[in-house]
Amino acid sequence: MKLCHMISVLPTARKRSIKNEPKNRALNLVYFLKRENTGIRVCQTFFRNALGLTNHRISHVAKIICQGEVPKENRGGDHTSAKSATKREKVVEFIGQLKGQESHYNRAKSKRIYLPAHLSIARLHKMFTESVDSQYKVSYLMFRKIFLTKFNIGFSSPASDCCGQCTRLTHMIKIENDPKKKSELSLQYRVHNKRVKCFYEMMKEKPEDAVSLCFDLQQVQPLPRTPISDAFYSHQISFYSLCCVGMNSKNPTFYLWTEDLASRGCTEIGSALLSHLNEVPLANKTVIRLFCDGCGGQNKNSHIVHTLLYWLKFESPLNITQINLTFPVRGHSFMPADRAFGRVEKLLRKHPTIETKQGYHKLYAEVGAIKILGQDWFIKDIKELQTFYKKVDGISDLKRIVFKKTRKNNRNNVTVTCYQHYRFESTNEIQQSLLKKNKSDQGFQLNNMELHRSIPDKKKKTLRKLMAEQFGENWESQENLKWYQQILCTAENQSDNSHLREDHHELDEQCDCLEEEDSLHI
Repeated sequence: MKLCHMISVLPTARKRSIKNEPKNRALNLVYFLKRENTGIRVCQTFFRNALGLTNHRISHVAKIICQGEVPKENRGGDHTSAKSATKREKVVEFIGQLKGQESHYNRAKSKRIYLPAHLSIARLHKMFTESVDSQYKVSYLMFRKIFLTKFNIGFSSPASDCCGQCTRLTHMIKIENDPKKKSELSLQYRVHNKRVKCFYEMMKEKPEDAVSLCFDLQQVQPLPRTPISDAFYSHQISFYSLCCVGMNSKNPTFYLWTEDLASRGCTEIGSALLSHLNEVPLANKTVIRLFCDGCGGQNKNSHIVHTLLYWLKFESPLNITQINLTFPVRGHSFMPADRAFGRVEKLLRKHPTIETKQGYHKLYAEVGAIKILGQDWFIKDIKELQTFYKKVDGISDLKRIVFKKTRKNNRNNVTVTCYQHYRFESTNEIQQSLLKKNKSDQGFQLNNMELHRSIPDKKKKTLRKLMAEQFGENWESQENLKWYQQILCTAENQSDNSHLREDHHELDEQCDCLEEEDSLHI
């Protein structure tokens, strides 16, 4: 009888079983014929050939069944995962204990952490192999697969802006042979890192009665922004951006201006800071906490101190009674404003060509609010305040400056206290009034400065050459480039560059990051 006829006489359920389990067709058919006692004799050769079975397989299955057992599945499938489960758990536990750092620039948007640049997956696999018993060792491929699929971890780029003191002390400790000197150097290194940690702990504090702000100036951007190689060797118009933002790096405010309007010294920084303090919400707050780097020509100077004193005394709301200005340890000035700059840099990389300053305005507006000089804020002549207020002695050594406002006889009085450490206070640090003797600042108001700055001759020549290279010889006739023509025409009519020289001299003031720290107090 043909095989199809043999199967046709089977019940429907048995037909389905035979079709769904092709592996056991022969066995099921034999069982059924034997049980139903149909009297049909099946040719063994035809049976084997029709189902593609061998004598060895039939005898092997029959032998196992006769012993009262069930044949085991030995074909395909994953038979090693269960055996490797313990090893995988050990790898996951090892990688989970690694202490990485969040991205410096994109911490608000990404949960990815970064390990030091000197590490790699191969080196981590070697460290894991050395830290576990032989029974838990795994191959590099297995370790790499778990690292890439179970974790969101990357490796940071090699640092290009390391702290000079950290690098110097690390090198001296490594080469020093005298145990006593080595111990002293190690102590200095630990105190230095403690001071760094203390600054960041202060930034992370969230007092209920205080608002915390950070302000910083971004790296200068060129105008026009172009990918051609000649631009690398050419002088271009500088585009400046000052960022003021809270500690969470959300909702930053960018104060934008160009080189033809103003420079990037303490006058511009102080004016933008005044504008921001007058706009930031301060309801139900009594203290303002400000954090900025220690650049002497921009942030850490007596002019900024005078500006904050003036604002607290004459323009601040009645509920604001104190301002705390804090500077980081040199070489460790990584602050929330840098994260906002990182988001801007991501957008700038996607736009290699930016022709006008309006192009920058549009990109910055995608990250936060923008304030354009001459429209939303103006430059104040904050240097006039030195007529009434004294300079702060030894400001380059300070870590904190505290302004406190008191009211007496319907007038506000502001005292200033300077600290050389974050936590430690000495008897030399006393409150003082910076108002000069026989001087009165009552009724004084800051005046707006003219928004104009001359361009040097060398920059004019290279800028014209670059514009012709980028936009053609007839670039002056293009409507979107009229702004450059106006700048160059105005600059060519100016013969006095004294204002420019003054600004450059202002920026050349010594920054506190070039000085040494000798104190062991934090």
